[in-house]
Amino acid sequence: MEEVVRQSPTVEERELITGLVVGASEGGRPVSGARVFLNDPMSPVTVATTDKAGRFWLDAPAEELFSLSIRRKGYAFESWHRYELEVLQDGEGVYVLPIREGAELSGKVVDNHGAPVSSGRIVAYNEDGWKFLYRPSLVRGPARGEDPLRHTDFFSKFLFDRGEPIWMSTHHPFAELAEDGSFELGDLPAEAPIYLFVEAESVKREFHRVELLVGEQREAVVYVSRAPLVRGRLHRPSYPIQYPGVWFCLHEVEHPLQGFSVGLDRWAPAASDGSFSSGPLWPSDEVRMFFTFEAVDPGGALRHLQRELSVALGEEEQLELEVDLSQGMTPSELPARARR
Repeated sequence: MEEVVRQSPTVEERELITGLVVGASEGGRPVSGARVFLNDPMSPVTVATTDKAGRFWLDAPAEELFSLSIRRKGYAFESWHRYELEVLQDGEGVYVLPIREGAELSGKVVDNHGAPVSSGRIVAYNEDGWKFLYRPSLVRGPARGEDPLRHTDFFSKFLFDRGEPIWMSTHHPFAELAEDGSFELGDLPAEAPIYLFVEAESVKREFHRVELLVGEQREAVVYVSRAPLVRGRLHRPSYPIQYPGVWFCLHEVEHPLQGFSVGLDRWAPAASDGSFSSGPLWPSDEVRMFFTFEAVDPGGALRHLQRELSVALGEEEQLELEVDLSQGMTPSELPARARR
């Protein structure tokens, strides 16, 4: 009789991350009540709060430490990536994290019709973060008179990387917008420019520059403009498909090596219920939309299918679409659209 070897269930390896949060300009005084985020503070792996002695402990999966971020009202938001954290360890492996005194900003976000922006979030970029978003493309700079942010937006998928109406993964202060458009940013840097950016489904992408003093508590109204938007629902065919979604293309360029036209466009993946949203677009005489998915044919080959539709978009037009993916689909000329 063969011997049966029983394998123990795999136990996830854990790591205890320990640290101390101190005031950078207060002689190293411990800071209590600070929230410590492991990795992306918008969707952290885990969160801890410092005790009266400024200490914290994070129980996390091993090898999960990519960054630590600190948020505390009255102090500037701080974030360190893994390579920066190495120099902040003491002799016993404890991370000593200094945070600076900051400023607070609260108020409302209001659109150009006087109505509150009741969903989304407001992000406060420092100058380095602003320059990263606003810089021209490394491959092809914006044309004369073209908005650099618009160019960067369409050239890369950075602003639409999260697959939902919130597009930016961030290591900067942020606050969710309440139903009445109100917000509170209690951990802003002081004595330096701040660039406020409102992330909302149909709000024009633009920055609002402010500068605050140490300890200042300011109230402000942030005015934004509404932008064109396309949203709707994709109805799946009866057979299994994967990666359904829509490419929104406002302009195209010739690929320097492969010769075909590549859209400088935005990918909007469909949610599990088929819904999709373009996010804020720009007015255009022609927005080309490529409804696309992947499927395996009876012979086992992977096929890329697409269906194209062109529309014009006015200044604040909101277009609702219902698209049946079982009709009018053709082999995709640009399969990268379905896989990117």
